[in-house]
Amino acid sequence: MPVKPAAVAVCALLDGGCTAPASQVRTEPPAITCPQDWRETHKRFNVTGRDHTATVKGYKGEPREVVRVKDGPVTLQVGKVGGVGFGYVGNLPAGTLLLGQWQLGDDRLFGTFTEAKIPGVGTLPVCLVAGLEIVTIYVDEHGKRFDCPPGLGVCLDPGSTPGNAKTPTRIFLEEPVGQP
Repeated sequence: MPVKPAAVAVCALLDGGCTAPASQVRTEPPAITCPQDWRETHKRFNVTGRDHTATVKGYKGEPREVVRVKDGPVTLQVGKVGGVGFGYVGNLPAGTLLLGQWQLGDDRLFGTFTEAKIPGVGTLPVCLVAGLEIVTIYVDEHGKRFDCPPGLGVCLDPGSTPGNAKTPTRIFLEEPVGQP
């Protein structure tokens, strides 16, 4: 198809020519602001430190189970309810929903969670982030094992591509460091 001379002239004037914009690579999670009174909820339900897990709502949390993810709102479920879900966060009861936001990074998925909908109690503030304390062995959707290094966020499945990012449905959570 012939190129119009005006388009060539415009591209020549642009710094770097006419190329597709480079995608923004997020290597660190966004800053998190914990909600007021989150420490009271954590103390009441013994939500301290690390080693918490929850499951993306609607999934079973089985080892090879993955979920497609994108930037935006997300809900995790604590404990098993009706055969669905896996995990614990302190003493939060089974069926507690953690409301938060996903943000995709280069090869990690960052998650911040600021509300807990607790059965029989209501909605209370929490302050949790997706993260790993140690190298964690994951199993992708094809049964192949891979190591996810420690740090904020959790690893994306190795088969992820732009527009089709996936992660295991079990999400590891911890309290963020340095929050008032």
